[in-house]
Amino acid sequence: PMFDATAAGEGATSFLSVAEANSFFEDDLSPPGWDWTALPLQQKQQALMGATRDLQTLRYKGYPATHAQRLAFPRCGQREPLTQIPEEVKQAVCLQARFRLMNLPTGGRSRAQLLQAQGVRAFQVGDHSEEFAPGGGGLAEAVLCPDARALLHSWIARTGRVVSNRGRRCNRNTLEGFFTL
Repeated sequence: PMFDATAAGEGATSFLSVAEANSFFEDDLSPPGWDWTALPLQQKQQALMGATRDLQTLRYKGYPATHAQRLAFPRCGQREPLTQIPEEVKQAVCLQARFRLMNLPTGGRSRAQLLQAQGVRAFQVGDHSEEFAPGGGGLAEAVLCPDARALLHSWIARTGRVVSNRGRRCNRNTLEGFFTL
């Protein structure tokens, strides 16, 4: 698909533009050896689209701002105007893009996540040991950067219920008391 970072766009494939990601990575304290600016434009676009797809696997509170938008954000009830993607979502995409690029040899998964996806409950290497929570290792769990998930914490739905946007529109009157506007 073509790269499209239009907020609430019908053909959107990314929650943020390459320029916005460039700005984020200029200010970000990335690990040694990581250099976003050295990547070609096409690889940056692919990383942002892949990270956006990863974030799309989560269930979010509320519902999309328009009927026609392709992606989960913007959403009704957000603090920002409905024509904008929340800043924490953009930052989560950047962190997820970096995570995917740094873990390319393992399909975008860390070694610990690969072990967890294979059913390993605990491991020990020398003095280091790690234990995984039961039920982990699902597809979304296995590929989502923990830092990105933490940024999205307030947006992630706590129930298994998916809220449909069928017949709904963002309207301040219908949202009062449901979200903080």
